[in-house]
Amino acid sequence: MSTKISAIVHTEYHLLLFINYYLQNPDLEYTLYLLQPEDRRFKQELNFEELKNLCIGYLPPLSKAIYITPAEEEFVVKITHEKPDIFIFFQEMNLLSVIISSKLKEKGSKVFLFQDGTKAYFELKKFSFGLFKDNFRRRMFLLMNKVIKFKIYDYFNYYRYANYDFIDAIFLTNPEMYDNWNNKQIYKIKFTNLDDLRVALQNIFNWDSRILPVSQNVIFYMTQPLHNDGNAEYEMLTDIASRYSNTLYIKPHPLTNKKLLERYQSDSRFNVIDSSIPAELFLLNLSDSVVLSVNSTSQLIEYPTLKSYYVYQYLIGKIARLKKLNFKAVPAKYIKVVTDINEITF
Repeated sequence: MSTKISAIVHTEYHLLLFINYYLQNPDLEYTLYLLQPEDRRFKQELNFEELKNLCIGYLPPLSKAIYITPAEEEFVVKITHEKPDIFIFFQEMNLLSVIISSKLKEKGSKVFLFQDGTKAYFELKKFSFGLFKDNFRRRMFLLMNKVIKFKIYDYFNYYRYANYDFIDAIFLTNPEMYDNWNNKQIYKIKFTNLDDLRVALQNIFNWDSRILPVSQNVIFYMTQPLHNDGNAEYEMLTDIASRYSNTLYIKPHPLTNKKLLERYQSDSRFNVIDSSIPAELFLLNLSDSVVLSVNSTSQLIEYPTLKSYYVYQYLIGKIARLKKLNFKAVPAKYIKVVTDINEITF
């Protein structure tokens, strides 16, 4: 009997990592659960027709209720009744995923936590009262839903990566950069064939090459939701545009501030990509180019012909949110962290 795998994905990056895993293990049986179309931040139709042994399901509508809703409870019963051999999830902060993981672990399933962005490689510098309140609310949710037992030290470890006992293993793109503080089993996420991954994602997202008219010798910047006015990033990009005549693309994060997005769109120096297709697929279609971000997850794939830069150290004194993070190590050796714009070169 073939191994049964169920997975919950919330973002484009989660989907990319799931597809990469699928391509390396195509003969297993998969069930992939997506957000409802109205809850997804990527709104276009997805095409999974080329992928065999894959069933698509949908998560119940998003809810902020203290207890799980009837729809969520029905979904928990459904997925635990299916009892997959392996359950894959990405977001420890998603309480429904935590509940399902706990229930499946009790039934003998293996629970794998896959990398969700750069969270595994950075720590909060201090534990604020606001974070304690958020932590308390989430822990009370899990207690009231009979998922965890009360442990006082969990209130201070909650924001550390892979902090739940039911996690059997974690999968990371760069495990050598991770502080395995609670001795979990770790596996490296390998991208064995980027061409196969590119083709699979192009089929899933109905890729049209006209969306990327220039794909060589460009500068490609990915925004992130930094909860600020965007002035620091804008000034940095205008400085870069004044130094290079190359096409400068800006790929907005789905949660980018609307006013900032309009500001970019009104500036003729920038080519704003208005698409919910994940940035990784654009990067897979680029060559001989420069890729920039504050510290985007999209750069945690090593693209052979691209030069990759993080600019968080350049902006750290200008954006309050960055001051709260402890950047212990760059999560990939091929990414260069710059403190000066002059360090960015082709």
